[in-house]
Amino acid sequence: MSLNKKDFIKSIEDGSKAISDYENEIKIKTIKISKNGKRATVQTEGLETGIMPVSAYDITTQNIPIKGISKCNQIISLSKKGIIQMHSAQCITEITFFDYQ
Repeated sequence: MSLNKKDFIKSIEDGSKAISDYENEIKIKTIKISKNGKRATVQTEGLETGIMPVSAYDITTQNIPIKGISKCNQIISLSKKGIIQMHSAQCITEITFFDYQ
């Protein structure tokens, strides 16, 4: 999946609204700064949990606990004005759905 900046921000907003009791923890695994100090490659691992309402055959809705694990490689850059920006991110996310509550 490839998203531009606007679509990426919207997907984060939409996802957080669809899940209740949402928690997110991100651990920085490595940071490698370029020789000129203008870019960094950052590897992160994230853990997300929450409760997602899921409807089976549009009949009834059940609240299902979910867990997502994401491993990302990101390139962070420093603009000419000194603003830190995400240049790109490549992530692999695995989502697990647990038994109904």
